[in-house]
Amino acid sequence: MCANNTVLKDAHLKPIYHRHRGKGKSHKQALGVVMHKLLRIIWGVLSSETGYDHAVDQANQQKKIPAPQKDAQRQEMATKRREQPFDEAAPISRIATKKRKAYQLSQVSSADQVRDLEVRPKNIIEV
Repeated sequence: MCANNTVLKDAHLKPIYHRHRGKGKSHKQALGVVMHKLLRIIWGVLSSETGYDHAVDQANQQKKIPAPQKDAQRQEMATKRREQPFDEAAPISRIATKKRKAYQLSQVSSADQVRDLEVRPKNIIEV
């Protein structure tokens, strides 16, 4: 309820809601962002024992890391991550084997799926 009211009336939180709606989020998702922001505001007010001032909040947002620097950090993390190359001879788990078989069967054409009359399943009892 608080987030709904702030979206309608608060001049500081209304643009946050509309920015996230513009990014393609649904109403409830954007409202969740506003709720999270409200919780951070409440935490800041309670922990610092001072009143809320949106100018301080905007000044703190200006201290954020610029976007090009974030991209550099992402690239650095990508190079630090160790990924093993794919190895055909490596053993795989039973579950992975089942998944691979199911995937291969789903890729078979419909002509290959036609049951041959000479080959019958063993669990069918003929009367």
